[in-house]
Amino acid sequence: MVDPDSGTAYMALGEDLFIDNHPDEGYLMVDYAENAMISLTAIPSCIALDPNGTHMYVADDEDYLNVIDLYAGQFIEDIDVGDIRGLVATEDGRLYALDGTSKSIRVFDISDPTAVSEISSVGLGDPLALNSLALNEARNELYVCDLYGDSVKIIKTTPTISSASLTVVASDKLNLKAALPLGSAMVEDSSEIGYYISTDSKLSPTNLVGKKVVVKEGNADFPYALDEALSGLDKDTTYYVMVYATSEINNSVAYSQVMSANLAAPGNGGNVPKTGDNSPMALLFLIAAAGSAMVLLKRTKNESN
Repeated sequence: MVDPDSGTAYMALGEDLFIDNHPDEGYLMVDYAENAMISLTAIPSCIALDPNGTHMYVADDEDYLNVIDLYAGQFIEDIDVGDIRGLVATEDGRLYALDGTSKSIRVFDISDPTAVSEISSVGLGDPLALNSLALNEARNELYVCDLYGDSVKIIKTTPTISSASLTVVASDKLNLKAALPLGSAMVEDSSEIGYYISTDSKLSPTNLVGKKVVVKEGNADFPYALDEALSGLDKDTTYYVMVYATSEINNSVAYSQVMSANLAAPGNGGNVPKTGDNSPMALLFLIAAAGSAMVLLKRTKNESN
Protein backbone atom coordinates (compact mmCIF):
# COMPACT_ATOMS: atom_id res chain seq x y z
CA MET A 1 0.00 0.00 0.00
CA VAL A 2 1.28 3.48 -0.91
CA ASP A 3 0.35 6.83 0.62
CA PRO A 4 0.51 9.15 -2.45
CA ASP A 5 0.77 12.31 -0.35
CA SER A 6 3.88 11.30 1.59
CA GLY A 7 5.35 8.80 -0.87
CA THR A 8 5.44 6.18 1.89
CA ALA A 9 4.94 2.52 1.06
CA TYR A 10 3.73 -0.11 3.52
CA MET A 11 4.28 -3.82 3.03
CA ALA A 12 3.41 -6.82 5.18
CA LEU A 13 6.04 -9.56 5.24
CA GLY A 14 5.67 -12.53 7.55
CA GLU A 15 4.98 -11.13 10.99
CA ASP A 16 6.61 -7.77 10.26
CA LEU A 17 5.26 -4.57 8.79
CA PHE A 18 7.84 -2.58 6.80
CA ILE A 19 7.41 1.15 6.32
CA ASP A 20 9.38 2.44 3.32
CA ASN A 21 9.76 6.19 2.82
CA HIS A 22 11.26 7.03 -0.59
CA PRO A 23 9.22 9.94 -2.01
CA ASP A 24 11.68 10.56 -4.85
CA GLU A 25 11.98 6.97 -6.03
CA GLY A 26 9.75 5.39 -8.64
CA TYR A 27 9.97 1.91 -7.18
CA LEU A 28 9.56 0.12 -3.88
CA MET A 29 12.79 -0.33 -1.96
CA VAL A 30 12.78 -2.38 1.22
CA ASP A 31 15.98 -1.63 3.08
CA TYR A 32 16.31 -3.13 6.55
CA ALA A 33 18.79 -0.43 7.57
CA GLU A 34 16.78 2.58 6.41
CA ASN A 35 13.17 1.61 6.98
CA ALA A 36 11.12 1.50 10.12
CA MET A 37 9.77 -1.91 11.07
CA ILE A 38 6.87 -2.73 13.36
CA SER A 39 6.70 -6.30 14.63
CA LEU A 40 3.28 -7.86 14.84
CA THR A 41 2.18 -10.76 17.02
CA ALA A 42 0.58 -12.58 14.06
CA ILE A 43 0.69 -12.68 10.27
CA PRO A 44 -1.08 -9.64 8.75
CA SER A 45 -3.79 -10.38 6.22
CA CYS A 46 -4.82 -6.91 5.07
CA ILE A 47 -4.10 -3.28 5.88
CA ALA A 48 -5.79 0.12 5.49
CA LEU A 49 -4.43 3.62 5.88
CA ASP A 50 -6.60 6.45 7.13
CA PRO A 51 -6.91 9.43 4.71
CA ASN A 52 -4.87 11.64 7.04
CA GLY A 53 -1.94 9.24 6.88
CA THR A 54 -1.60 9.21 10.67
CA HIS A 55 -2.89 5.74 11.52
CA MET A 56 -2.87 2.29 9.99
CA TYR A 57 -5.27 -0.57 10.59
CA VAL A 58 -3.93 -4.11 10.19
CA ALA A 59 -6.02 -7.28 10.36
CA ASP A 60 -4.08 -10.44 11.22
CA ASP A 61 -4.60 -14.18 10.95
CA GLU A 62 -5.46 -14.45 14.64
CA ASP A 63 -8.63 -12.40 14.09
CA TYR A 64 -7.37 -9.15 15.56
CA LEU A 65 -7.51 -5.62 14.20
CA ASN A 66 -4.33 -3.77 15.13
CA VAL A 67 -4.39 0.04 15.33
CA ILE A 68 -0.98 1.60 14.70
CA ASP A 69 0.13 5.19 15.24
CA LEU A 70 2.43 5.81 12.27
CA TYR A 71 4.03 8.92 13.75
CA ALA A 72 4.95 7.16 16.96
CA GLY A 73 5.55 3.82 15.22
CA GLN A 74 3.69 1.86 17.88
CA PHE A 75 0.47 0.01 18.63
CA ILE A 76 -2.47 1.85 20.11
CA GLU A 77 -4.80 -1.10 20.58
CA ASP A 78 -5.85 -4.44 19.13
CA ILE A 79 -9.47 -5.55 18.79
CA ASP A 80 -10.84 -9.06 18.37
CA VAL A 81 -12.85 -8.74 15.14
CA GLY A 82 -12.80 -12.15 13.44
CA ASP A 83 -11.65 -13.26 9.99
CA ILE A 84 -11.18 -9.98 8.11
CA ARG A 85 -10.39 -10.30 4.38
CA GLY A 86 -10.32 -6.61 3.38
CA LEU A 87 -10.15 -3.13 4.92
CA VAL A 88 -10.81 0.39 3.62
CA ALA A 89 -10.88 3.66 5.57
CA THR A 90 -12.88 6.76 4.64
CA GLU A 91 -12.48 10.48 5.10
CA ASP A 92 -15.51 10.68 7.38
CA GLY A 93 -13.92 8.40 9.97
CA ARG A 94 -15.27 4.99 9.02
CA LEU A 95 -13.49 1.71 8.50
CA TYR A 96 -15.19 -0.92 6.31
CA ALA A 97 -14.12 -4.48 7.07
CA LEU A 98 -14.92 -7.53 4.95
CA ASP A 99 -15.68 -10.42 7.31
CA GLY A 100 -15.09 -13.78 5.66
CA THR A 101 -16.77 -15.81 8.40
CA SER A 102 -20.05 -13.94 8.78
CA LYS A 103 -20.01 -12.98 5.07
CA SER A 104 -20.73 -9.38 5.87
CA ILE A 105 -19.34 -5.88 5.72
CA ARG A 106 -18.76 -4.46 9.18
CA VAL A 107 -18.47 -0.74 9.77
CA PHE A 108 -16.24 0.73 12.49
CA ASP A 109 -16.01 4.27 13.82
CA ILE A 110 -12.34 5.30 13.71
CA SER A 111 -12.83 9.02 14.31
CA ASP A 112 -10.96 8.37 17.56
CA PRO A 113 -8.25 5.75 16.84
CA THR A 114 -7.85 5.11 20.57
CA ALA A 115 -11.49 4.06 20.90
CA VAL A 116 -12.48 2.15 17.75
CA SER A 117 -16.04 0.86 17.92
CA GLU A 118 -18.35 -1.09 15.60
CA ILE A 119 -21.29 0.87 14.17
CA SER A 120 -23.15 -1.65 12.04
CA SER A 121 -22.86 -4.64 9.75
CA VAL A 122 -24.57 -5.72 6.54
CA GLY A 123 -24.88 -9.28 5.30
CA LEU A 124 -23.84 -10.11 1.75
CA GLY A 125 -26.08 -13.08 1.13
CA ASP A 126 -24.29 -16.29 0.33
CA PRO A 127 -21.06 -15.56 -1.59
CA LEU A 128 -18.63 -18.45 -1.76
CA ALA A 129 -15.26 -16.86 -1.03
CA LEU A 130 -14.79 -13.21 -0.14
CA ASN A 131 -11.23 -12.12 -0.63
CA SER A 132 -10.95 -8.36 -1.24
CA LEU A 133 -12.68 -5.04 -0.70
CA ALA A 134 -12.39 -1.65 -2.44
CA LEU A 135 -14.14 1.69 -2.03
CA ASN A 136 -15.17 4.29 -4.62
CA GLU A 137 -16.02 7.35 -2.54
CA ALA A 138 -16.93 9.41 -5.62
CA ARG A 139 -19.80 7.00 -6.38
CA ASN A 140 -20.48 5.96 -2.77
CA GLU A 141 -19.90 2.31 -3.67
CA LEU A 142 -18.09 -0.62 -2.12
CA TYR A 143 -16.80 -3.45 -4.32
CA VAL A 144 -16.57 -6.96 -2.89
CA CYS A 145 -14.78 -9.72 -4.77
CA ASP A 146 -16.26 -13.22 -4.57
CA LEU A 147 -13.40 -15.41 -5.73
CA TYR A 148 -15.27 -18.67 -6.36
CA GLY A 149 -18.44 -16.99 -7.52
CA ASP A 150 -16.58 -15.17 -10.32
CA SER A 151 -18.35 -11.95 -9.41
CA VAL A 152 -18.00 -8.56 -7.81
CA LYS A 153 -20.80 -7.31 -5.58
CA ILE A 154 -21.48 -3.58 -5.65
CA ILE A 155 -22.93 -2.09 -2.49
CA LYS A 156 -24.06 1.51 -2.16
CA THR A 157 -22.82 3.13 1.03
CA THR A 158 -25.44 5.87 0.59
CA PRO A 159 -28.91 5.22 -0.91
CA THR A 160 -29.99 7.23 -3.94
CA ILE A 161 -33.44 8.25 -5.17
CA SER A 162 -33.02 9.26 -8.79
CA SER A 163 -36.60 10.27 -9.59
CA ALA A 164 -40.03 10.60 -7.99
CA SER A 165 -43.46 11.71 -9.21
CA LEU A 166 -46.96 12.19 -7.79
CA THR A 167 -50.07 12.03 -10.01
CA VAL A 168 -53.76 12.63 -9.32
CA VAL A 169 -55.76 9.52 -10.33
CA ALA A 170 -59.19 10.34 -8.85
CA SER A 171 -60.76 12.76 -6.39
CA ASP A 172 -59.56 10.58 -3.50
CA LYS A 173 -56.56 8.80 -5.01
CA LEU A 174 -52.94 9.56 -5.93
CA ASN A 175 -50.26 7.49 -7.63
CA LEU A 176 -46.69 7.66 -6.31
CA LYS A 177 -43.69 6.50 -8.33
CA ALA A 178 -39.98 6.57 -7.52
CA ALA A 179 -36.82 4.94 -8.82
CA LEU A 180 -33.74 3.79 -6.94
CA PRO A 181 -31.54 2.57 -9.81
CA LEU A 182 -28.07 1.11 -9.62
CA GLY A 183 -28.00 -0.91 -12.81
CA SER A 184 -28.64 -4.58 -13.44
CA ALA A 185 -26.83 -7.17 -11.30
CA MET A 186 -26.03 -4.59 -8.63
CA VAL A 187 -27.10 -5.14 -5.05
CA GLU A 188 -27.81 -2.74 -2.22
CA ASP A 189 -28.70 -3.64 1.34
CA SER A 190 -31.43 -1.28 2.47
CA SER A 191 -33.42 -1.57 5.64
CA GLU A 192 -36.44 0.48 4.54
CA ILE A 193 -38.05 2.06 1.49
CA GLY A 194 -41.21 4.11 1.93
CA TYR A 195 -42.74 7.56 1.99
CA TYR A 196 -44.19 10.29 4.18
CA ILE A 197 -47.61 11.76 3.37
CA SER A 198 -49.00 14.87 5.01
CA THR A 199 -51.40 17.78 4.57
CA ASP A 200 -48.77 20.01 6.17
CA SER A 201 -46.78 22.02 3.61
CA LYS A 202 -43.84 22.10 6.01
CA LEU A 203 -42.98 18.45 5.36
CA SER A 204 -39.22 18.16 4.76
CA PRO A 205 -36.24 15.90 5.63
CA THR A 206 -35.81 17.95 8.81
CA ASN A 207 -39.54 18.10 9.60
CA LEU A 208 -41.00 14.61 9.20
CA VAL A 209 -44.63 15.46 9.82
CA GLY A 210 -47.60 13.36 8.73
CA LYS A 211 -47.84 9.61 8.24
CA LYS A 212 -44.87 7.36 7.56
CA VAL A 213 -45.60 4.37 5.31
CA VAL A 214 -43.04 1.56 5.01
CA VAL A 215 -43.31 -0.11 1.60
CA LYS A 216 -40.40 -2.54 1.75
CA GLU A 217 -38.16 -3.81 4.53
CA GLY A 218 -35.00 -5.91 4.41
CA ASN A 219 -32.57 -6.46 1.57
CA ALA A 220 -33.68 -5.77 -1.99
CA ASP A 221 -32.30 -6.38 -5.43
CA PHE A 222 -31.82 -3.13 -7.30
CA PRO A 223 -32.81 -1.30 -9.41
CA TYR A 224 -35.97 -0.92 -7.40
CA ALA A 225 -39.13 0.83 -8.62
CA LEU A 226 -41.70 2.21 -6.20
CA ASP A 227 -45.24 2.29 -7.63
CA GLU A 228 -47.91 2.90 -4.98
CA ALA A 229 -51.62 3.78 -5.10
CA LEU A 230 -52.48 6.20 -2.31
CA SER A 231 -56.25 5.86 -1.84
CA GLY A 232 -58.93 6.85 0.65
CA LEU A 233 -57.73 10.45 0.71
CA ASP A 234 -59.80 13.54 1.49
CA LYS A 235 -61.24 15.49 -1.43
CA ASP A 236 -60.50 19.16 -1.96
CA THR A 237 -57.24 18.69 -0.02
CA THR A 238 -53.60 19.30 -0.91
CA TYR A 239 -51.26 16.46 -0.01
CA TYR A 240 -47.47 16.58 0.34
CA VAL A 241 -45.45 13.41 -0.23
CA MET A 242 -41.74 12.60 0.16
CA VAL A 243 -40.04 9.27 -0.60
CA TYR A 244 -37.22 7.95 1.62
CA ALA A 245 -34.72 5.08 1.53
CA THR A 246 -32.33 4.00 4.24
CA SER A 247 -29.06 2.08 4.04
CA GLU A 248 -27.95 -0.18 6.88
CA ILE A 249 -24.30 0.00 6.00
CA ASN A 250 -23.84 3.48 7.44
CA ASN A 251 -27.28 4.26 8.84
CA SER A 252 -27.88 6.95 6.20
CA VAL A 253 -31.18 8.14 4.74
CA ALA A 254 -31.94 9.58 1.29
CA TYR A 255 -35.03 11.69 0.57
CA SER A 256 -36.74 12.72 -2.64
CA GLN A 257 -38.00 16.23 -3.24
CA VAL A 258 -41.30 17.07 -1.54
CA MET A 259 -44.12 16.65 -4.08
CA SER A 260 -47.63 18.10 -3.79
CA ALA A 261 -51.00 17.41 -5.42
CA ASN A 262 -54.48 18.86 -4.88
CA LEU A 263 -57.50 16.57 -4.88
CA ALA A 264 -60.02 19.21 -6.02
CA ALA A 265 -63.67 18.58 -5.20
CA PRO A 266 -66.36 18.77 -7.94
CA GLY A 267 -66.96 22.39 -8.86
CA ASN A 268 -63.42 23.35 -7.82
CA GLY A 269 -61.58 22.16 -10.88
CA GLY A 270 -61.77 18.41 -10.28
CA ASN A 271 -63.52 15.57 -12.09
CA VAL A 272 -63.99 17.40 -15.39
CA PRO A 273 -66.11 15.05 -17.57
CA LYS A 274 -64.35 13.35 -20.44
CA THR A 275 -65.71 12.00 -23.70
CA GLY A 276 -67.25 8.62 -23.08
CA ASP A 277 -67.40 9.21 -19.32
CA ASN A 278 -70.50 7.44 -17.91
CA SER A 279 -70.16 8.79 -14.39
CA PRO A 280 -73.21 10.48 -12.74
CA MET A 281 -71.49 13.82 -13.01
CA ALA A 282 -70.97 13.37 -16.74
CA LEU A 283 -74.66 12.51 -17.19
CA LEU A 284 -75.71 15.62 -15.27
CA PHE A 285 -73.44 17.67 -17.46
CA LEU A 286 -75.00 16.23 -20.63
CA ILE A 287 -78.58 16.71 -19.34
CA ALA A 288 -77.83 20.31 -18.43
CA ALA A 289 -76.31 20.92 -21.85
CA ALA A 290 -79.31 19.32 -23.59
CA GLY A 291 -81.72 21.45 -21.52
CA SER A 292 -79.89 24.63 -22.47
CA ALA A 293 -80.08 23.67 -26.14
CA MET A 294 -83.88 23.06 -25.92
CA VAL A 295 -84.45 26.45 -24.25
CA LEU A 296 -82.40 28.16 -26.92
CA LEU A 297 -84.30 26.37 -29.70
CA LYS A 298 -87.70 27.32 -28.20
CA ARG A 299 -86.66 30.94 -27.83
CA THR A 300 -85.52 31.02 -31.47
CA LYS A 301 -88.90 29.67 -32.69
CA ASN A 302 -90.86 32.24 -30.67
CA GLU A 303 -88.77 35.10 -32.07
CA SER A 304 -89.33 33.87 -35.63
CA ASN A 305 -93.10 33.85 -35.07
